[in-house]
Amino acid sequence: MRGMSAVVCLLFVLVPRLAAQASVGDQAPPGTDDSWPRRLSVHLAAGAAIPSGNDGPGNVQSVSIGYSPTPKLTVLVNGGRAHKLSRVRQFPDGFYVEPGGTLQFVSGEVRFALRSGGRVSPYALAGAGFGVWRRTEAIAEPLTNPAHVVFAGGGLVVPLGPHLRVSGDMGFLLLIERDVPHIFLPVRGGVAWRF
Repeated sequence: MRGMSAVVCLLFVLVPRLAAQASVGDQAPPGTDDSWPRRLSVHLAAGAAIPSGNDGPGNVQSVSIGYSPTPKLTVLVNGGRAHKLSRVRQFPDGFYVEPGGTLQFVSGEVRFALRSGGRVSPYALAGAGFGVWRRTEAIAEPLTNPAHVVFAGGGLVVPLGPHLRVSGDMGFLLLIERDVPHIFLPVRGGVAWRF
């Protein structure tokens, strides 16, 4: 819980500084289709979660609303879902089941692009949030617990016009429920429409 509070405080400290740095020299060239401002955006993303440790494979989806105070910086509010399948490990004298489950969460996210102005650009992302973790597999009765999430990663955004962007990213999502950590390694593809 203390770690989650520290991450949220860090985001509130870093966002204004990144916005101030990004506001210098990041205007789109005059006459391009990507003239500023187009500050609001809607993002859809989905992908797979690579197995890690004892965790089984899974999938992730998210819907986000973004606000860009500068062309390089976007702050998003996400609604997300991550699902992890159960993994069964066989031993000579028995077996062990790592139960799967579904995480539904709301989070804040910051994305910082290295370029702007209608060009292909790598970006970094980080965020934190909270939600509910439901163990739905390999347990007689589903178990529901509050959960906290912290995530980070990087990706590449490709503009397809003045409004439409496609992107791909990868990173990690750390889920903590009942002080038990679960790690997702999502690889996602997404699309965004800027207003």
